[in-house]
Amino acid sequence: MKMKFRTYVIAALATTALVPLIAWSLLQWSDIRSSLAKDDWEQRFFTGIGSAFLVERMKSVDVFAAHVESETAKRLRAGVTCASLEGFLAELAAANPYIKSLKCTGADTPAARAARSGGTAWRLEPGDDGGSLRFYRRIADRADVVIEGTAERGELFRDIAAMYNMRGVRFVLLDEERRYVWPVLGLSGRAVWDHALGREGLIEEAGERFWMSANRFSHGAPQWTMIALKPQEERVADRREMIGRTLLLAVLVLSLTAAAGFAAIRPLSRSMRRLRGDLDEASYGTPETTLASGPEEFLEFQRAYRALREKLDDRRRRLEADNVRLEETVERRSSELEARERLFAQVFDDIHEGMMLLDEDWRLRYGNHAAGTLIGVDGMARLAEVCRSGLERRSDGTALVTIEAGGRSLVLECDAFPFGAAADGLRSGCCVLFRDVTGRTEVERMKDDLISIVAHELRTPLTACRLQLDLLVKENGPQSAYAAMGEDLDHLGRIVDDWLSVARIDGGSYRVEPRIVQTMPLVTRAVRLVRSRHEFRFDYDIAEEAECIRVDPSAFVELLVNLFTNACRHARPGEEPRIEFRARVDEMLVVDVCDSGTGFPEGEAEKLFDRFYQVEQGNKRRTGGTGLGLVICRAICRAHGGRIEALRLEGRTVFRITLPMPSQTDGL
Repeated sequence: MKMKFRTYVIAALATTALVPLIAWSLLQWSDIRSSLAKDDWEQRFFTGIGSAFLVERMKSVDVFAAHVESETAKRLRAGVTCASLEGFLAELAAANPYIKSLKCTGADTPAARAARSGGTAWRLEPGDDGGSLRFYRRIADRADVVIEGTAERGELFRDIAAMYNMRGVRFVLLDEERRYVWPVLGLSGRAVWDHALGREGLIEEAGERFWMSANRFSHGAPQWTMIALKPQEERVADRREMIGRTLLLAVLVLSLTAAAGFAAIRPLSRSMRRLRGDLDEASYGTPETTLASGPEEFLEFQRAYRALREKLDDRRRRLEADNVRLEETVERRSSELEARERLFAQVFDDIHEGMMLLDEDWRLRYGNHAAGTLIGVDGMARLAEVCRSGLERRSDGTALVTIEAGGRSLVLECDAFPFGAAADGLRSGCCVLFRDVTGRTEVERMKDDLISIVAHELRTPLTACRLQLDLLVKENGPQSAYAAMGEDLDHLGRIVDDWLSVARIDGGSYRVEPRIVQTMPLVTRAVRLVRSRHEFRFDYDIAEEAECIRVDPSAFVELLVNLFTNACRHARPGEEPRIEFRARVDEMLVVDVCDSGTGFPEGEAEKLFDRFYQVEQGNKRRTGGTGLGLVICRAICRAHGGRIEALRLEGRTVFRITLPMPSQTDGL
C-alpha cells in the first residue's frame, strides 16, 4: 500500500498517542466491571436483607395472630359465640397497623381448611383490584372455628418498597404460585410472574430490561420469593458514560495528533520536495534544491546521493567504454568460432574412420562423410541403438559390433565416449568412432582355424616321433643328441597343447570339474614339472584356512605351471629366478604368485592376457613361449568363477588369483 510521507508520520504519531489511550481505556473498563460487580453484589445483599426483614415482619403478624387466637379461645370457652366477637376482633384489628380486619368463621370453607393448628396460613385471594392478602389460624381446642384476617398490604410492604426505590431498585414479592403479593400487578399489568425464578439474571418486562436478583423466604415463614429489579439502563449507565468519554477523548487525541503532525511535517515536506527536485535534476543538484537546513539525516542523504551519482556516472562512462571493447571482442571471437566451426566440419568430414555424434537421448545428430559412405544413415541409426543398449568392450577398450548395412554384414570396431557441448542445442551426448574390420576379423578367424587344424594335425606325428625316439634310446642307449631331440619334442608338444587349449576356449568347449583338494600337493606337483626344465628358488606361505580348495586339480596345476614358467622366462639376466606362492582367505581364496623378474611396462597389465602378446625388452623380445600361457590362465580362472590380474607391487610382478571358497561353491 502506497502512502505519502506525511501520512506515515501522522500514522506514527496517532499510534503513539493511541497506545496510552487504549491502556487508560482498559483500566477504565476494568474499574467499570468492578463497579458493576459491586452493584450486583449490593443488590443481592439488600435482597437478602429485605427478605430477612420481611420474614421478621411476617413473624410479628404471626405472633399477633397467636394472641388473637388465645383471646378468642378464652371467650369461646366462656360461652361467647363467634358472632358476638366481632366488636372485640375489630378493636384488635384497629390496634395493629398491618391488620385491616379480623373475624371468627367456621372451618368448613376451602381457605379455612388450609389453616393448621398452631400456625398461620397465608393466602392471596383473587379479586378485581388484585385480590386481598388474608391469613387463617385455627383455634387450638375448637377445630370448627378459624380466625380469618385481612392484611393491610400497603402498611406491610410500602416502607420496604420505598427503601428499595431510594436505591433505584423495584421491589417485587411473589407467593408460592408466583402471583404478585407486592405490587398488586406487574409492570405488564399481569397478576402472575411469567419469568424463570433463577438466583439472578437479565429479564425483559413491559419493553424494559431489568437485572433481577431473587431470594426465597427461609423456613418458618411463607414460602414466598422476594425479587429486586434494577433497570439495565441505570445499571450500565457508568459503562456507557465511560465509552462515550473514551470515544470523545480518542477523537480529541487524534485531532490534536493530526494537527501536530501537519505542523511538524511542513518543514519535512519542504525538505522532501527539495530532495525530489534534486533527484530529478540531470546534474548533481542546483542551489535551489540544496538543503540549507532540516533534519541531519536528510542533509546526509543528499550528500551521499550526490556522491553516489558522481560514482555512478563515472562507472557508466567506464561501462560504455568496456561495452565497446566487449563488442569488438565478441565480434572477433565470433569470427574465430566460425572459422573453427568450418575447420571442425572440414576435419570431421575428412576423417577416414566413421564418426557420428549422438545427443543425450541417443538420437543421431551428425555423421561424417566416411560414416555415410560405410554404413549409410540407416546403419548409423542401428549403430546408435546398439550404443544405447551398451557396448561389450574388449581389453583395449574397443568393442566389435556386427550390423547389416547395404545388403551385407559388416563387423565394426567401435569406441564410444561421452562429451559435453553448448552449441547448436547439443548440450551433451556421445561420440562414436568406428572402422570396418570385417576383413581383419575374417583373417583372424581363418588364423584361429588354421592354428586349430595345425595343432590337431601335429599331435599325431609328434606322438609318433616320441615313440621312435624312445625306441632309439632303448636300442642305442641315452645320448646327448637323443636328449636334445626329446627336449625339442616336449617343447613342440607344449606348443600344440597350448594351441589346442586356446581352440577349446574359443570354441566354448573348455570345461573344468572342480572338487575339494589339498593345496600343497598341487603346488608341489607344479614345482616339480617346472623344475624339470628350469632352475629357480621357491618359497610358499599357505594360510591354515586355505589348505583345502575347490578346483579342478589338472587345470589348477596347468595354471601354476604357466605362471611359474612365465616367471622363469622373464628372470633378470644373470639372476636365479625366485618365485613366491602365497594363499590366504579374504572372503574368497586369494592366491599371489610373485617373482622378481623384469616385469612389464606400466599401463600394459591387461595386454599381458592378449593372445600372442610378449613383453618387449629393449630391441628384442624374450623367446621360448607361444604368448598363450596367460590367455589359458585367465580362461582357467573364469571357468572356476574367479579372476586373475597382473600387478606391480614393490618392484615385483604379482599375478593375483581370486577364486570362490568351498563353502561358496558346494551348492553349485
